[in-house]
Amino acid sequence: MIKEQTNSNPLDNLSLVLEYEGWYTNHGSRADCLEKTLIKWLIGHFQEPISILEIGCGTEHFTRWFESVGLREVGFDLSSAMLADAGLRGLRVVVQGDALHLPFKAEAVDLVAMITTIEFLEDPFIDLREATRVARKGVLLRAINRESWIGREHQQQGGPIWQSAHFFTSDELIQMLGAIKDAASDPFWRTTLWRFFPWALPLSFGDFVDLEKHVLARCYRS
Repeated sequence: MIKEQTNSNPLDNLSLVLEYEGWYTNHGSRADCLEKTLIKWLIGHFQEPISILEIGCGTEHFTRWFESVGLREVGFDLSSAMLADAGLRGLRVVVQGDALHLPFKAEAVDLVAMITTIEFLEDPFIDLREATRVARKGVLLRAINRESWIGREHQQQGGPIWQSAHFFTSDELIQMLGAIKDAASDPFWRTTLWRFFPWALPLSFGDFVDLEKHVLARCYRS
C-alpha cells in the first residue's frame, strides 16, 4: 500500500503492517483465494505476459504469488515498514519510491498491477497514467467498492488506515481507467461477492472491483 502525503504515513506503523498481512491468513483467507482466482483469470486475457510490476506491493503478499503463477515480478512501495516486513517474508525484487513518478522506462514491464492501492493515492489519475506508461501490455486494478458492504464497513470503521482512504464506485473506476490514453479497448471488469458467492460478476455492488485495461502498441521506445 502507498500513501503519498507529506504528513505521517499510517502504513509505516509496524503494528498495522502486521495486521495487514494477518488479514489474508485469517479473516480474509477466503476473499484472498477468490481474488487470486479472478486476477489469474484476468492475466490470462493478455497474450503471454512475462513480467509484472506491482505498485503498492506492501508486504509483497501478491508479489510473491505473481512469481508462483510464472511471472517475473517487481514490487514497488513507499512504506519502509511494509518493505521491512516483506524482507522478513523473503523479499523479491523491490523498489522504494513515489508512484507519481515511477523510476522505470516506458514499456518496462508487460503488466502493472495495483491491488488495494488506489484508495491510498493522493492523485490516482496521475498514478494510473504512470502505470499505463510503464506497461507494455496492460494494467490490472483491484479496489474496494465504495457501494459494497465491505466498503461501507471500512468507511464507518475509520481508524489510522481507513480514515485516510478514499473509496471509489465501480463506475468511477471504469471512467478513470478508461480516460487514460493508449487504451486498446474499454476496461473489462468484474466484482467479487466473497461473503456470499464463490464467483465474480459485473455487479456494481460487489465487494472488490477488478479491472483490466489493454494498452495499444506504441510506436516509440524509451
